Amino acid sequence: MKVFQYLKKAVVLSLIVFSLFFALVNPSYASCSSQIDFTSDWQENITNEIVPGGTLTINYDASRLPERRTYYRGSPT
Repeated sequence: MKVFQYLKKAVVLSLIVFSLFFALVNPSYASCSSQIDFTSDWQENITNEIVPGGTLTINYDASRLPERRTYYRGSPT
């Protein structure tokens, strides 16, 4: 039984090492930049694929907030 436990741990460790190696060797994740636009006509537009390690820019049209509050408890927000 202990042999199977060691084998199971070895397989899990191998998968973790392989995943880390793939993430470090493949730089395409780090260089990807994506954008989400929330427009005034209530559409959501996504530019490029959203990937782990990439950058994400969110553009939100303020006209989607008809009761926008510029102050909260006397402080600007």
